[in-house]
Amino acid sequence: MQLSRRQFIVGIGGAGALGALGGVLGGCAPQQASENQGTGIAEGNGYMPAQWDEEADIVIVGGGGAGGAAAYAGRKAGVDVLVLESQSSTTFSSTALSGDSICFVGTEEQAAAGIEDSAEAFMQECLELGEHANKEEVIQTYLDHNLEYYEILKEIGVQFEGVVMLDTYTPRTLNFSSAEHQQLLTEATQELGARYLFETSGKRLYVDAAGTVCGVEASKDGKTIAVKARKAVLMCTGGITRNKEMLDECIAGLGDVDAGSGVGNTGEGHIACLQLGSKFHGRPSVYSPEGMHPGSVSMEGFAQMYDFGAIKVNINGDRFMDESLGWCAAATRATLEQPQKDGRYFNWQIVDQIGYDLAKECTDTRGVREENEGYFVSAPSLEELQNLIGAPNLVETVNRYNSDIIAGNADAQGRTTLTGEGSDAIRPLDSPPYYAYANVPVITFAPTVGIEIDGEGRALDQYGNPIGNDRLYLAGEIMLRNLIGNKYKIFGLAVGGGCTFGVYCANKAAQLENWDA
Repeated sequence: MQLSRRQFIVGIGGAGALGALGGVLGGCAPQQASENQGTGIAEGNGYMPAQWDEEADIVIVGGGGAGGAAAYAGRKAGVDVLVLESQSSTTFSSTALSGDSICFVGTEEQAAAGIEDSAEAFMQECLELGEHANKEEVIQTYLDHNLEYYEILKEIGVQFEGVVMLDTYTPRTLNFSSAEHQQLLTEATQELGARYLFETSGKRLYVDAAGTVCGVEASKDGKTIAVKARKAVLMCTGGITRNKEMLDECIAGLGDVDAGSGVGNTGEGHIACLQLGSKFHGRPSVYSPEGMHPGSVSMEGFAQMYDFGAIKVNINGDRFMDESLGWCAAATRATLEQPQKDGRYFNWQIVDQIGYDLAKECTDTRGVREENEGYFVSAPSLEELQNLIGAPNLVETVNRYNSDIIAGNADAQGRTTLTGEGSDAIRPLDSPPYYAYANVPVITFAPTVGIEIDGEGRALDQYGNPIGNDRLYLAGEIMLRNLIGNKYKIFGLAVGGGCTFGVYCANKAAQLENWDA
């Protein structure tokens, strides 16, 4: 279902009519329709099935990290939970494939390392690093509830490996195994009695004429099934990383970038919310993270060498951006303007021995590790490295970069620091041998485009009003832009934030009265 927002304008118009009827009509009841097909929102009668095939107190669409966290919390709260998961398992969810890190504020690990942290510090750093494109009320909800998920992880047996020390903010990211996290979470949730329907895609939301979300239209084995949510629907459907048209509407060419997230990230959750009149959040500032070697299919091939002094050059050896920008729309746009190699967007990260050694000392996935060490190309001189990688302008580029730094002049691309304000100043690349790391952008969950929510996890319409009459909540990648903002520099916040909202929203939903009582 590769559709874009433009193809849903008609549906949005119908949703407006629903809001107007909200004070007159209420209660979810099946409409007269055949074969479980809805009557259509645009008709002003809601979109409801003739009968329900499955039902639960809480219906969760998407069984990855956020969905699993929501299911776990829902069962702990004593309600019936049904998870609709489009894949055959949760093994390859975006959470399982993520970078082995998670973020919490005020953990035992921070205290043991002598790290002072506070909600106030996190709020300030999160807003500044997110360029204030995130929402304070959403950040506050994360702060109020993130340690609830931290305790759940300890409860299900997840092991942490200590606090990651990064440059530009308070260290609070914890290392762990992302794949094990997802496995333990799914198993624990099922042991608590949550039901999973695998290979079942949530396609659309059922609503009554008042706009109350009553369930999910899903597809399983080529058939449409109607799933009733007696209390609420939680959309935990991931992102748009597998929806080429949506990506290309954000930045031309972005849809041709490799997707490094779960295969279920087709944007169907976004589409379902847009059908009810919700609002996109973050389209102008979408970006693709970089650092993935083109020969790798997992995080084992990741290296973020420009954090240790590397410069990025295109296939000709020319610099094209300020590397301290990190992951952001400006960096992605600059990358997509460069010549391709073998039909892919491509560049090299170039570093000297000093930077390579610093990266080897790094304890997280940004640096040089046993898994990615074999991907580096090395040479005793710049001239030899230039010949090895076939980048004819490399020597000239590095010499110009070095001379600007030594002379105290402004760098040609405007770079003055390694990773931005608060980090170390750049230094010349003049300590042989030299290394090159092939790099391709990868469109991932960190983060792409989300649906705008309020601090209670409710999707908002074009006017900032909640939709679904308190029966629709969002958690995970579908809402992360509201928490993270325009730049992803607090590593682990995507997983930690998404799962925290899963727990929070499930606990809110569990307290609701059944609409069919």
